[in-house]
Amino acid sequence: MAILFFGSCKKQEVNAQQNTGTGADLVFINGNIYTHSTAEAVVVRNGKIEFIGTNADAQKYIGSNTQTIDLQGRSLLPGFIDNHVHAGEGGEVSCLPSDALNIEQQKSTLKKCAEGVAEGQWVIGYGMFLDQVLGTGTTLNKPIKSLDEIFPKHPVIIMEQTSHSMFVNTLALNKAGIDKNTPDPQGGKLMKDENGELNGVLIDNAGDLVMEIAVNSLTNKASIFVEGVKFGLQELKKNGITTIGDGRTYWRRGMLDAWKTVANDGLLTARVSIRPWIYPTVDKTQQLTFLKGAFQNDINQLLIVNQVKMYIDGVPENGTARLIQPYAQTYFQDSPYGINYISQTNMASWLSDLYNIGYGAHVHALGDKGIREVLDAVQVVRNQGSQLKYHITHVAMLDKVDLPRFAQLSVDADIQVGNTPLTQQERANDFVPFIGATRASELLYSPVKALKASGANVTLSSDWTVYPLSPLNGISVSVQEGSLTIQEAIDAYTINPAKALGLDSITGSITVGKSADFVVLEKDLTKISASEIKTTRVMMTMLQGKIVYEVQ
Repeated sequence: MAILFFGSCKKQEVNAQQNTGTGADLVFINGNIYTHSTAEAVVVRNGKIEFIGTNADAQKYIGSNTQTIDLQGRSLLPGFIDNHVHAGEGGEVSCLPSDALNIEQQKSTLKKCAEGVAEGQWVIGYGMFLDQVLGTGTTLNKPIKSLDEIFPKHPVIIMEQTSHSMFVNTLALNKAGIDKNTPDPQGGKLMKDENGELNGVLIDNAGDLVMEIAVNSLTNKASIFVEGVKFGLQELKKNGITTIGDGRTYWRRGMLDAWKTVANDGLLTARVSIRPWIYPTVDKTQQLTFLKGAFQNDINQLLIVNQVKMYIDGVPENGTARLIQPYAQTYFQDSPYGINYISQTNMASWLSDLYNIGYGAHVHALGDKGIREVLDAVQVVRNQGSQLKYHITHVAMLDKVDLPRFAQLSVDADIQVGNTPLTQQERANDFVPFIGATRASELLYSPVKALKASGANVTLSSDWTVYPLSPLNGISVSVQEGSLTIQEAIDAYTINPAKALGLDSITGSITVGKSADFVVLEKDLTKISASEIKTTRVMMTMLQGKIVYEVQ
């Protein structure tokens, strides 16, 4: 037997007295075991929790081959679960403009993105914000002019920071067969200038369609996505995350294949619930055929495919979040209430067909009307008998009438609280430019506290890379702003998302019989200030009884 002691930066191995008998695989001792006030030891055998109790009682599980880890008073928590994270995306991006500058302010930097790219091949980027690029006033900037100048020999597409807009040049539009006479696709907008000419901004699904063309042109996309998945997994384990709900898997680009490759190679260091994307403009029968073949509902596997990702609407900054009352200010006067990726009627039909296969759904909805439409669609499939898992993610602008419906319909609310603690009034102020002060005063915004009080299952997530990946960030912010107690915030990153993913029978809490998925923290989150939580170090991450990350 060996006892491993946590040091400030490394562990040391020392001799210890052996105990006879058949020992467990691993025993934690001298720990602060979350939700078990009298326990200090946890025993692990065959990847599962066998015992929780005192050091003395744990001794009988220690044999000659047992690994014993002395936590030295550090906290042992269930492994964190992020219910909305884009861990496998971004590998295709080779150009990263600054978010602090617009296109004109970083021309020289952008020009370098084409270096080493063969003439006629795509340059794919990520960064900047829509209002930053377009500017303000009656005459907006025309990014297409700048991008044509910077990239005269390469089609370029740059995904905006929120992923709900794309900036393109003329060569990119030509490659996609888009001109000023092309109709707006379902769930998207082709932005035009005051003369009716395309200005190089593709909104929501209009941009997704062109990005798909760009990505699928890459001859090395398979290896790019595999490396992207591996990078994402590295970041997850460093942050104590042992299970994720995938934010979106563009299966027509090969993203699901990349996850399968990594899984088949035995390289998964987190449990992953993949969510294939429902395409608004791809034939439904074709998509359902694919989804039937992709379905994987064995929760004992590390790669699970039993939920999809759908969008009902866009985002208010674009004028595409779906609203009950018209926008006070929008880029698109022909769509005063925003847009639908998928209409409420079609979403109900989709959920019904997916229910017949076994798929639940994780649905993006920001606008008050969009949220209501998703709840209405879930109501239809609940009436058909579905007991599957349905979530609404973001819940940015909620009409108070719909607040109790989350609990009534067993719809989970998945929310990203961001980087800074904000009051409801401060959050409302951000929406005043889009919906006006009167309407802004009537809604709830990312209402973690109100949803929790209503009885809804609330999960916190990062939407990484939109917000920092660390669950400690979301926990800290939600406690600082008074939305949740520290215990409720930890639950929102452990047992609550486990329930939302249908995995609470195997993970999400330190319970005998569950998977040994743990995170070791250097401090007790329940005994430090909320602001200190963000800087608390992850010392170790364990998945199914195997150490996948530890501080060296």
